[in-house]
Amino acid sequence: MITKELSNDTLSEQPADAASVILIRDYSANHSTESELQTLLLCRSNSRTVMNNAWVFPGGKVEPADLQNAEATRKLLLPNSASVLLAEPNMQNTAACALFNAACRETLEETSVSIQPDELQTWSRWITPNEPSMMKKRFDARFFIAAMPQGQQATHDGIEATDSQWGTPKQLLVNYTQG
Repeated sequence: MITKELSNDTLSEQPADAASVILIRDYSANHSTESELQTLLLCRSNSRTVMNNAWVFPGGKVEPADLQNAEATRKLLLPNSASVLLAEPNMQNTAACALFNAACRETLEETSVSIQPDELQTWSRWITPNEPSMMKKRFDARFFIAAMPQGQQATHDGIEATDSQWGTPKQLLVNYTQG
């Protein structure tokens, strides 16, 4: 089991905007009629600067290109009222839309799964603490949930992620506790 040591350093930098996607699928074990929801986790590469060897959801920080495409995303999201983020206090439409774009881009880069911003449902927001910390960077991460698109296969990219696995949340937690 890989363990991470906490640092007592106080981080003064502002957290970077980031987005992660919890891909889910309805899976029938052994082709039985009973189905169960599964999610995808990726094992981060040992060469990454953040969360080496950790099992994570696909995602990453907002890049400049995510901001450049924000207007098209806003037009896509507004008719469907898809985003709580667009109504969040102090969240500019451009910044909110960039989070949707980053979520889709990172999912495609890391898993080869193509999703669109209007297929995402907002789920949670986590801000990494100033202290104690397991890394030297801070993130203001938005988590989205999306259904695994029909006809697509999720595969880890071999660069940012070296392994991947589908499982129920319970199965994935058992795998973690067993190392």
